[in-house]
Amino acid sequence: MDEDLIVIKIYNYTTRSLRSIMSIISYIILIGFIMYLSIYNYILIFIFSVITIISFYIKNIIKKERPIDKFDIERKNIIDNFSFPSIHTILSIFIFFITINPIILIVPILRVLSLRHYIVDVLYSSFIGISIYLLYYILYYQHFIIFRW
Repeated sequence: MDEDLIVIKIYNYTTRSLRSIMSIISYIILIGFIMYLSIYNYILIFIFSVITIISFYIKNIIKKERPIDKFDIERKNIIDNFSFPSIHTILSIFIFFITINPIILIVPILRVLSLRHYIVDVLYSSFIGISIYLLYYILYYQHFIIFRW
């Protein structure tokens, strides 16, 4: 199915208020998990910050328009106006592999349903999140296993 056709169907079946609520829920879930994890592991605060900074840099290079911008002209002046990569998805997939809590997987779905990202953006951002987790696992956990004794 064409990406634009999916966006039009979501737009037709949701209201502006519902899309805003879905976006706010995704923020609340993600921030809750980040706050919980950063209490126990300070290295994660650094990783979350690096992911966010690099993702903003990539967004400003690629400059892919958000799906909602096809319909909502008022959003054109917002600072974070680009769709790829999805920082929410990268962080939520990374957090999922740390916590194995499926609730966090609601975040990428809500980002698509609130028309903040295309499905392709979320899929590629998921691969980025998995890659970052694998790097984290290799550098952090394997390091402690090797030097533990």
